[in-house]
Amino acid sequence: MIIVTKIGSPEAEIDRLCNDLQTNWGLTPEKIVGRYKVVIGLVGDTADLDPLQLQELSPWIEQVMRVERPYKRASIEYRHGEASEVVVSTPDGPVTFGLHHPLVVVAGPCSVENEEMIIETAQRVKAAGARFLRGGAYKPRTSPYSFQGHGESALGLLAAAKEKTGLGIITEVMDAADLPKLIEVADVLQVGARNMQNFSLLKKVGAQNKPVLL
Repeated sequence: MIIVTKIGSPEAEIDRLCNDLQTNWGLTPEKIVGRYKVVIGLVGDTADLDPLQLQELSPWIEQVMRVERPYKRASIEYRHGEASEVVVSTPDGPVTFGLHHPLVVVAGPCSVENEEMIIETAQRVKAAGARFLRGGAYKPRTSPYSFQGHGESALGLLAAAKEKTGLGIITEVMDAADLPKLIEVADVLQVGARNMQNFSLLKKVGAQNKPVLL
């Protein structure tokens, strides 16, 4: 469920409304500041709530709507049409991912093999227009006997490529125990298909102050 406020709604009134929703209604309000309006997303059990009751909480409420999408927070409906943006800091400056921004090119090898290879690759993908280098330090494999990446030493090579080219770094997380080392190098953490139902890992990755590529 979302609450759409009117244009020009006072910030103090929006804060009061959010506090009321949390304290008296047991909901977690998430404030989404759009270009013209503020939308408050309501997280919690809203199935039995009457939108008309919520409408009466403030004269600055324009509309209360139910969100029918199964993945509410990822839905543009939840944001009342406001496209989300993710800004990632890189040595070459901030890069913005979003509907109203240029396509961001990410390129690189399946795995990091050696310093010469990864730096040359980084230079080539940057020359081709990429803003991020993606390379695997830890690699998922079907067989336990297959090459699984160079691990921590490969992170050092990615850091060297980052310093040399100014590209942002994207690399895959396989184990939560590796997160402290990964976040020192990676600007974006990647979770691959094999771990998309590893909810323990997903929660720990989501708790980091890094964007996540799923």
